[in-house]
Amino acid sequence: MNTDIGVVMELAYELPDIYPPKPVYDSYVLGSCSTFDERVDISSDVINLTIGQAEDKYGLGLVIVAEQNLRTYAICGDLIDPLIAFLNTEYCMLERVGRSRKLGELTQGRMSIGSAFNMDPKSVYHYKKALYNSELISKQFFYIKSPLYDQNKTCSLLQLRRFYTNIRSHQSYMASEIINILKRQPGYRIESKHLREIYSDRFSSIGKLLKNAEFRKLVKLKIYPYKTVYPNATSAECTNKNRSEKNVSCYELLNPYVNVAAYWRDDRDESDEEDDEKEEEPLSGEMIYNMDTIRNVYYQILLSGDKGCTAADIRHLTGFDVNTVRTGLRKLNQKGVVNLRKIDIGKTRKY
Repeated sequence: MNTDIGVVMELAYELPDIYPPKPVYDSYVLGSCSTFDERVDISSDVINLTIGQAEDKYGLGLVIVAEQNLRTYAICGDLIDPLIAFLNTEYCMLERVGRSRKLGELTQGRMSIGSAFNMDPKSVYHYKKALYNSELISKQFFYIKSPLYDQNKTCSLLQLRRFYTNIRSHQSYMASEIINILKRQPGYRIESKHLREIYSDRFSSIGKLLKNAEFRKLVKLKIYPYKTVYPNATSAECTNKNRSEKNVSCYELLNPYVNVAAYWRDDRDESDEEDDEKEEEPLSGEMIYNMDTIRNVYYQILLSGDKGCTAADIRHLTGFDVNTVRTGLRKLNQKGVVNLRKIDIGKTRKY
């Protein structure tokens, strides 16, 4: 953390990952475990032993793992659709976000969730969107600074909803401090010279804030006669050497009742519109409402009959984006509900 500019600095090197992601490919198990293939199930051998006896017999080689339903409940809690179906990668990412607790996982940087899973930003967005739409994780705007290239990066901070912690930017805190100072001043104004004296040790850090467009909607720099700002001043103090009236520049609070924390939105809504591919043709509007995504995709394939339909047809009929359709088709294919094959016309996949 760079306290001068109030921005989290990205590490210049990667730290070793003590929990490297390695998805488990098993019909009844979801999650990530780098030693899953090396483990031996000894449940029948230890079922009648106490924990002390099991530790004495197996030592550090003993690993206790909860069943899948209990592990899912530990991450998701009660506020989850009981019929939800996870892709293995989705569940692994959810596990990693849950393990980070209140610290959360970033979507950019050397130690980001994309770097851990060796994914490009497009794929990270695709899985993040699925988990966020299922109300399993929260996201908020976050800034990091690269020490190597001296560049600022914007990304998302992902957390489980029960571990959500509101992160305010350095500018937001500085704006709150300055506005609280102005609220205590007569007329809600302070001379710019005095403000510089208060922040003499870090005035460079608030220079950009004073020029910020959002901040200038709350605080204006105005010119006032010296007598207006200091009504008890003598005539000598209010005039210049040439006997002209002295003026002073002041920062004035426009609305003394403003709530900066509510007004200054750091956790702005990320539309991610640039990540969604646009449909060239208008949508047909044949989407079935009050049905989940997978059932909508399955219904469109079912209506196509034996001839099948392409992924582009499904996108056109339902209005879903490319990643949502791909996720639905992948889940249906995993369940054995649809088959994937190619036809000769343009080598297009049909389902």
